[in-house]
Amino acid sequence: MKKIIITAFLFFNTLTGSTQFKTQQFVDSIPTLPVEGCKTNIEDRTAFLNKVSNQLKQIDEQIKKMKRETRPDENYARNEAISQMATQYGLSEEQVNKMKNKKKMSAEEKAGIADTMLQQQTNISMAELKNISKMTPEGRKAWAQAYGGEAYVMSQGNQSNNQQKNGKSAAELTMQLQNLSTAVMQREMDIQKQYNEIENNPERLIALEKIHALNSRFTSMGGQDNGQGQQMDSIAVLIKKEKESYCEKYTTQYWNVLSIQYNNLKASYSDYIRLADLRRAVTNMQPVHVNLPTESAIEYFNYIKDYLIHLSAAFNYLLN
Repeated sequence: MKKIIITAFLFFNTLTGSTQFKTQQFVDSIPTLPVEGCKTNIEDRTAFLNKVSNQLKQIDEQIKKMKRETRPDENYARNEAISQMATQYGLSEEQVNKMKNKKKMSAEEKAGIADTMLQQQTNISMAELKNISKMTPEGRKAWAQAYGGEAYVMSQGNQSNNQQKNGKSAAELTMQLQNLSTAVMQREMDIQKQYNEIENNPERLIALEKIHALNSRFTSMGGQDNGQGQQMDSIAVLIKKEKESYCEKYTTQYWNVLSIQYNNLKASYSDYIRLADLRRAVTNMQPVHVNLPTESAIEYFNYIKDYLIHLSAAFNYLLN
C-alpha cells in the first residue's frame, strides 16, 4: 500500500511539476564561460553558443507565456470594477446586475444610482444639491463651512480605516516601490555602461582598424609574384599576433562584465519578486482595482534574456 502511495505521489509530481518553470534552477543551468578563453576550439565554442541559443528560446517562450497569462480579461475587469464600485458606493444587487449586463436603464434608474454614489462618497443627496443652488450667497457660505468640517472628519475616518485594513498606506508602499525600482535599475544601468565602454573604446576601434588595414594589405599582395612571399609571411604573423592581442584584451574585459552581470542576476531575484509584490499591492490599493496575478515578475525574465543576449556575444572579439 505504501509503495502504491509513493508511486502515485511521484506520478502526480511528474504531471504537475514538469510544466512549472523553475526560474532559479534555469539561471543556475546557464552555461559557464569556457576556461580556455580566446583559445577555445571551434567545436567547444559552437557547443557553448548552441546551449545559450537554446536557453534564449526557452526564456522567450516563458516571456510570451507570462504575457498571455497576465493579459487582462476585459469582461472580468469590467465586472470586477462594477462589483468594487458597488461595495464602495453602496449600490444594490439589482443596480449592479443591470450595470454588468449592460441593460438599458431609465433616466430615473440612472439618477438613483448617481444619488446613491453621491451620498456614499460625499454624504450629500441630489435633492440637497438642488436646494443648495437655491440658497443665497450667505446661506451657501454657511453650508460650505458646516459641510467642510463634516467632510474632514469623514475623510480622516476613511483614511484610518483603509490604513488599518491594508497595513501600510499606498504612499508608503509607493515610496518603497520607487526606491527599490531605482536601486535595481541603477545596478543594471551601471553594468550596461561597462558593456558600452568596451564597445565604444577608442583604443579598441583603432586596434580593429589596424587589423583591417593589415588584412587589406595582405590580400592586395596575393596573386603577385614579385618576390613578396617573405613579406606576406611577415604580415600574416603580424596579423595573427594583433588578433590574439585584441582578443585577449577585450574578451577578458567583456567576460569580466559578464561575470558581474551574472552575479547581479542571481542576487537580484528576491528584489524582482519584491518589486512584483509591491507593484501588485499598490495597484490593488486603488479605489477600483483588478487583482494582478501572483507570479508577475516578468521583468526578471527580461533581465535573464538580456544576460543571455550578452552571453551569446562572448566570442565577438575573437577575430577569424
